[in-house]
Amino acid sequence: MFDKPLVAFIGPSGVGKTSFSNRLILEHGFAQADVAHTRPSRIDDGPHHHFVDDVTFSRLEQGGAFLEVDTFTSYRYGTLAASVRVLLADLKVSGVLLDLTPHGYDQVQAVYPDVVGIALVPDDPSWLKKRLKFRGAESAQDQEKREALLDAYLKSVLRLDISRITVSFEPATWDVTFLEILRLL
Repeated sequence: MFDKPLVAFIGPSGVGKTSFSNRLILEHGFAQADVAHTRPSRIDDGPHHHFVDDVTFSRLEQGGAFLEVDTFTSYRYGTLAASVRVLLADLKVSGVLLDLTPHGYDQVQAVYPDVVGIALVPDDPSWLKKRLKFRGAESAQDQEKREALLDAYLKSVLRLDISRITVSFEPATWDVTFLEILRLL
């Protein structure tokens, strides 16, 4: 359908989606699609994040602005369809990155059947819980919500018929994990 990869990372918060995306951007010329969401900003949010209130989000959704939408821990998220189209047409961009929930992936795949879905799954969910607390990007209440949903979220990720990469918290493994991602592209 297009001559560059549209790549969807699916996995829980803290598993490395942003880190691996940033590396693809810096080293391989990928670009991140714009997203709008109702959650508070975090320290690792890039320029492709647009923070809106619920009313604005609803207007965007009703106007057909989103490629996909989902709600997670009471916040609403959506990938802006126009940004995906623009990036796919941009000759300077070698691929387009999406950070999705399993439900969001299903919606994107319905529009772009050739999307490359990659599930990033922690080898041990306990390090993921520690990492979320350590990075301090969310309130304690939001961290508790994420922890409570983690097992169900991982099960929903594993139901997808996509490639899975097991991610370790050990820095010595990150280059190997990145090479696994590159092989899938």
